This record gives sequence, structure tokens and C-alpha cells, in this order.
Amino acid sequence: MDVTDWHVEAHHFEAFSSLGRAEGRQLHLSPELRWVYTGTAELNHVFAARLSPERLDPVVLETVQRFAFWHAPLTWVVGPSTQPPDLGQHLERFGFRLRESRVGMTLEPGALRPAPWVEGLALEPVTPAGLKAWAKVVALANAIPRTRRALLEEVVALTLEQPAWRHLLARLDGEPVAALGLLEAAGVVGLHWLATVPKARRRGIASALAGRALEAHAPPTLPAVLLATPQATGIARRLGFSAAGRYDFYTLHPK
Repeated sequence: MDVTDWHVEAHHFEAFSSLGRAEGRQLHLSPELRWVYTGTAELNHVFAARLSPERLDPVVLETVQRFAFWHAPLTWVVGPSTQPPDLGQHLERFGFRLRESRVGMTLEPGALRPAPWVEGLALEPVTPAGLKAWAKVVALANAIPRTRRALLEEVVALTLEQPAWRHLLARLDGEPVAALGLLEAAGVVGLHWLATVPKARRRGIASALAGRALEAHAPPTLPAVLLATPQATGIARRLGFSAAGRYDFYTLHPK
């Protein structure tokens, strides 16, 4: 199976669809685009836009107005298969701002390269009791302020009972130093929240964690995907991932 940018976008649509509370979640799937309203701030996303010139402004306006009615922030993902290719510039006319860019990374089945193990490193599955330690690692790695850590814990807590999700915490000599989440969805396995605390970086911990997680918990017949930060692209390449294209995240906050 050749994994493409379609798999990357379809997987992340499924990932965000699983994060919101079921009672507030709404999904939209059409040939023109996919969006998910989660009922939780900062998790509402639009994916896979395929808009003709005559439908561009009407669809963007309709989507913006819908989320404004909910008074909800919205992130629009512009990827390699987005149409039109300059959609980001059009989104800026509606008040969106480029928040960050990531690289889509893909790994074909059987292409995983083993990562050297780190002495003293131990992995453990995340349970409700261990969620605070996992969230603290992710927050420290991404400079997430304490005021937003509770939201991260709330979001991840919703996935702990979902069989498709697995969360792992890495301890070095007993101290939490790295974390990630694995999700099987849309025919691939995705790596999420791959993080290492600053004082433990450049020691091969993230590579060891991601490699062991894929070996132990990912079906060997499925490809793997990752939307990598600039810092994570090197880790992914060492494990055998290839770049599939750039993804820009445009965010619009309610007024």
C-alpha cells in the first residue's frame, strides 16, 4: 500500500473527531471539505478542501459563519492536495492567520529502522492515574502554560478508554522524560504528541520511544504517519519516514 497525503489528512480528521465530547461533536464530510466541531476549544479543524473558484468564497464564508455561531476557534489545514493551492492566501482575507507549519511524514510497512535503545529508559502505558505525568511532559516539551495543561489532560482523558488509542510515557531512571500517543485510524497508524522534555533532548530518547512504540503496538501491515514539527522531522527520518508534503495550519479566533 502506498501511503499518500490523503491518508495523512484522513487520519488526522479521524484523530480530531475522536477528541471532542460525543454529546457536542459534529462532523461534516463532503467532496468539497471535511470539518469537525468537537465542543472543546482549540480542537475544531477543517481538512481536505477541494474548492472550485466559483465555490471558494461561498464555502469559506459558510464555514466561518457556522463556527462563529458556535463562538468556536477554527483551524484550517492546508496541505499538498488542497485546492486551490493558494487557499491560505484566501483564508487570510477572512481573518485567518498562519499559526504553524508541519511536515507530513509517512512510513511504509516493513520500512521501520530500529532505533538504539537508551540505557535506563522504561516505557509504561498511560492510565488515568498516570495522565498528569504524561501531560506534564507534553506541556514542558511544547512550552504549554500551566493554565492550558488542564485542557490537555481533559482532551487526552477522553481517549484513554478508546481502543484505537494508546498513550505511552517514557521514564529515564524513573523520571518522566518523553511521551506520545498512537492512533490506528483511516488505514494507518499515527504518531501524536511525540515530546521530550528539554533537559533530556539530543540523547535518542524520542527515537527510542517512537521506534519501540511502533514495534510493539502498531500492526506490521499498516503504514504510519506523522505531522512533524521541524524538530521532529529528523527523528522521523532516522526511523525510516519520508516527507509527504507541507501542512500549514491557519487559525481563526471568534470575535
